[in-house]
Amino acid sequence: MPIPGGSTLVVTPIGAMPNSGTLGAWILLSLSKEPAFLSNGHVLNKVSADVHLDTTGGPVIGAVLDSRHPLTIDAGVGKCSLARAWEYATKAIGTDFTYRRFADPDNTEAVTMCGAVSGLGVADVDTTVNHMHSGRRCFELRRWDDYLTWGVHGDSGTVILNASEDIVGLYWGHTGGRHYAHYMTDVATLLGLEVLPG
Repeated sequence: MPIPGGSTLVVTPIGAMPNSGTLGAWILLSLSKEPAFLSNGHVLNKVSADVHLDTTGGPVIGAVLDSRHPLTIDAGVGKCSLARAWEYATKAIGTDFTYRRFADPDNTEAVTMCGAVSGLGVADVDTTVNHMHSGRRCFELRRWDDYLTWGVHGDSGTVILNASEDIVGLYWGHTGGRHYAHYMTDVATLLGLEVLPG
C-alpha cells in the first residue's frame, strides 16, 4: 500500500454526531507494519471512535488511531485488521493493487484526485503560494488560471496524485475560494507512514 481510496468514511464517536469525509488511501504504519487508512484529522477527529465505510450503517472497518488537527498537520489514520483492509480495499478498487511512492509536487504540474463526493478532479499545483496551515506548509490546487470548482464537504482527506501516480498531497479543504493540500511527505513523516516497494 498505499492504495488510493475515494470512498466515504463515517466516524461515529460515542455521544456525538457522526462526521464524514474521504478515505484517501490505504497505508502502512512504519513501526508496526500494520495496515491502516488515511484521511484528514478533522474527519478522523475522535481517537478510538468506530469508522464505517460509506454510511453509518456500513461496515465498521476500524477505529481512529491518531488524529492531528488542528495542532499540526490536518491528517489522521485509522487502524484496521489485515483481513478487513484487504476485504474492503479489493471491494472498492478491485484486485489490481498498485504500490505508490510519496513525493513532493513540482510547481505547475497537473495532478488528479478522487473525492468521495465530487469524484474525479484535475488541477494544477501552485507551490509558490505556500499557504501555512497550523504552521505547516501547503500548496494550492488551481485550475489553470481560474479557481478550482472541485471540492465540497465530504471530499476532505482525498489524496493528490501526480502523472507518475505518486501521492504528492492530502487535500484538507478550501478557504476564500482557494483549495489547499498538505505535502504528503510531511504527512508521512508526522504520522509514521511508509510505502512498500512494488
